[in-house]
Amino acid sequence: MEKIKLICPSNGKKDYKLGVFFHAWLMDHIGEQQSTIMHENGTKPLTINVKYENSKVIFEVNLLTSALSSKVHNILLNESLTSFALNSASQKHYSIKQKQSQYLVERDLTKEFYNEKPQRKMFINFSTSTSFKSEGQYIFYPDLHLLFQSLMRKYNFVYEGYENIDKELLEDICANVHVRGYNLRSNHYSI
Repeated sequence: MEKIKLICPSNGKKDYKLGVFFHAWLMDHIGEQQSTIMHENGTKPLTINVKYENSKVIFEVNLLTSALSSKVHNILLNESLTSFALNSASQKHYSIKQKQSQYLVERDLTKEFYNEKPQRKMFINFSTSTSFKSEGQYIFYPDLHLLFQSLMRKYNFVYEGYENIDKELLEDICANVHVRGYNLRSNHYSI
């Protein structure tokens, strides 16, 4: 797994559609064959998160497979990429001031997970728009079954090479985990 960050100056205006516009830009540069694969049903091997910090905008790309990581790595970390344009965004031009890349291997993830003391309460913050598709409908509120099913699929996709999940384990998790509260904010935008 790889995380790539592009850090750019911001003009001060927040654009909540910026992740969508950056995703479209990346799909244009990744090639038609890879872009088609990315839009097929199933676990998506790429996520994009855009954060605003002080006077910076940070484009964060998380890559789950080594094949996709290699392609995106070659695009985003190429020395010739010093800026890019997102014509649909409120800020059109982004000059890249810093690039960062971080790899996370299964051994490190496992070590981090098992070395921490288990907690009875856990707070989860989704920093990007999050929804789950179930029976052809998008679900926008916290649904434990869909949340853990998605996490299990992604884990199996990355580390086992398939998306099947242990349904009995999923039911056990859902029976023993409870949502105590949540703060939901929604926003509509066309793509």
